[in-house]
Amino acid sequence: MFFNSGRTQVIAWVLRNVMSLCSAPPGLLPLSGLSLALAKTKPAGPGPPYLPGRGASGRPPSDVWLIADAGAAAFAEGMKACPQLQTVDISWNSIGEAGAASFAEGMKACPQLQVVAIDKNSIGDAGAASLAEGMKACPQLQEVNISGNSIGSAGAASFAEGMKACPQLQKVAFDNSSIGEAGAASFAEGMKVCPQLQKVWIQSNNIGEAGAAAFAEGMKACPQLRVVNIYYNSIGPAGAASFAEGMKACPELREVDISLNGIGDAGKDVLRKLAEDLGVWLIA
Repeated sequence: MFFNSGRTQVIAWVLRNVMSLCSAPPGLLPLSGLSLALAKTKPAGPGPPYLPGRGASGRPPSDVWLIADAGAAAFAEGMKACPQLQTVDISWNSIGEAGAASFAEGMKACPQLQVVAIDKNSIGDAGAASLAEGMKACPQLQEVNISGNSIGSAGAASFAEGMKACPQLQKVAFDNSSIGEAGAASFAEGMKVCPQLQKVWIQSNNIGEAGAAAFAEGMKACPQLRVVNIYYNSIGPAGAASFAEGMKACPELREVDISLNGIGDAGKDVLRKLAEDLGVWLIA
């Protein structure tokens, strides 16, 4: 495709022109709810859409654009001219910690941001720390997708600090990383200051039973939770018991995936009975 050749220069050129419109006098071009996306294009044709959950419906083909760190820096420069930005999607690229740092600087110029998707990159712990700093400048954030970014417990701790600056958060996808028990505990602390949370994806993070117990405490501070995915986390029977206590504190809960966690038949039976009583669709 065209973007494979000199894609960073092309992106910078596009952004300079688009952003000149963004910064036009309001009387000429009253933009609100502006969105930008440089997400890696998904394959065309029938099939389920990609959603945070059990993974994508297939990684996009290699001949579509990848903006990488230099492209993320160019994109961030464009963001700085668009203070009304509300939605940005730079998922499915090849952005590392340097690109995440640049993107975070762009976020700081966009206080109206509500949705950020930077999933399926390689930002790591350092990139998560940078993103958290960007979040602190965006108190209106409602949705963040940081899945699939090779983030560990340190990155989760940083991200939790960013969550604390965004009390309007409603959806967080932080799956397919390696945050472990300590990272789950940090994430739960972030949940406790986000009472409007409705959907959380934290599957495939090896959080263990202690992490599940901490996460359940976070759930108790989020009575509006509707969807929770915690599958494939090695939480065991004890973790499942803790999670059950969290479920009881969420009257709006409607969907839970707790499968592939080694909770045993007895644990599944208890959760199924609880889910039936609460009106929750459960995958166990």
